[in-house]
Amino acid sequence: MARLTPLLEVLPRGVEHAFAYGSGVFQHFGSKEVRKSTKVLDYVLAVDDPVKWHTENLARNPGHYGKLSKRIGARGITRIAERVGCGVHFNPFVEVDSQLHKYGVVATARLLDDLRNWREIYIAGRLHKPVKSLIVHAGIDKACNANTRAAACAALLILPEVFTKVDFYKAVCSLSYKGDIRMLFAEDKGKVDNIVNGSLQELDSIYMKEMHGVSGSKAGLTFDGTDGPWKQAKNSLSSRAELMLSLPRPILEKLYSCARLHPSSTYPESQWRCSLELAADARHPKFLETILASVVRRSSAKQAAAGFIVTDIGRSSYYFYQKIQKAFATWT
Repeated sequence: MARLTPLLEVLPRGVEHAFAYGSGVFQHFGSKEVRKSTKVLDYVLAVDDPVKWHTENLARNPGHYGKLSKRIGARGITRIAERVGCGVHFNPFVEVDSQLHKYGVVATARLLDDLRNWREIYIAGRLHKPVKSLIVHAGIDKACNANTRAAACAALLILPEVFTKVDFYKAVCSLSYKGDIRMLFAEDKGKVDNIVNGSLQELDSIYMKEMHGVSGSKAGLTFDGTDGPWKQAKNSLSSRAELMLSLPRPILEKLYSCARLHPSSTYPESQWRCSLELAADARHPKFLETILASVVRRSSAKQAAAGFIVTDIGRSSYYFYQKIQKAFATWT
């Protein structure tokens, strides 16, 4: 594994949470073709005050930013990230110690909201999959655990009664890819399979405790050995309702809306009754898939637009070329 700390050493202080991700970090994630073409280490950094942090970083590392970003300054960078994108500003192709890096900067509050509410499933989606934590913020770490549980429950709601561990991990990893506009033309078509097949041990460390614990209990999950079939209580309305109530509130409200249900937010028993009624509707897995794909589609389009606005045409074109090249390697 490449050394991951040199980038953090050249950046300003004030990074509250940081992680690295992707095939540049976990080199067994991608296909053979993708591993050959991967040259960049990817990071996400959470800071309390993005304007202040970008101001300091522009002074310290102006070469990390494109021409437009330097022209509009820290406030403009943050405004575009917040209003156009998903709250994240990325600096791509930053060379430190002869290694290329791409790092995204997001407000701590915005990251916490995505983890808890799945308004974008953008950074939250990245955190459904294995990452390498570099700096840990206690509040974000707690929200990550809730995000993991929600992902496990969403996958269980979508899966059939009987499935395998690999099926479960593919369902989890697909939550933030179905609907992503990049999957149409600029991503490895076998990305989910490659992530799962290349990171079973890492996924086990994230999800097996949850499967043998709260989420598995709610699903009525039984196991036929580690690699044998798993079975959930698909026909138990109370089990399905329990899983639904573990989803982020905005997603659950959209589910209710699909079924034309209107529970009272004041009375928990009303939500329980509506969840039971929703569980009885055989369409609820498809409702959930459609809702999540819609959220991901919108957020991926927003983030792509923000990236093209603030990144130099040369850098944008090269980044797009790199993505196409990696995708093309898996199509041929």
